[in-house]
Amino acid sequence: MALINCPNCSKKISSLAKECEHCHITLGDMDEEQRINLQRMKKIEQSQKLMNHSMLAMLFFCGGIGALFWGEPEPGSVQYMLASGSAAIGFFWYLINRVRIIILKRK
Repeated sequence: MALINCPNCSKKISSLAKECEHCHITLGDMDEEQRINLQRMKKIEQSQKLMNHSMLAMLFFCGGIGALFWGEPEPGSVQYMLASGSAAIGFFWYLINRVRIIILKRK
């Protein structure tokens, strides 16, 4: 008996377990190829989710920059603060998501 990662939730379980005690997926009917495919699909889903988050972050950034340059708010106004904050949040959120994607690809 050895410890393996669950193909669905990636938590440690026994290699002899018929069902994951964490996510309750039935493992008894799966062969090794099905487990690998399930892990691959989970990784693709997670990558797509991170790409969607990156797109939202880019929209925040572009919206903030657009509001700063085309809206021409007065410095110190609420509009200026919101546009600056949106641009900063979008930029840092995008960077964090890109790092998370790189880490996911290295696994």
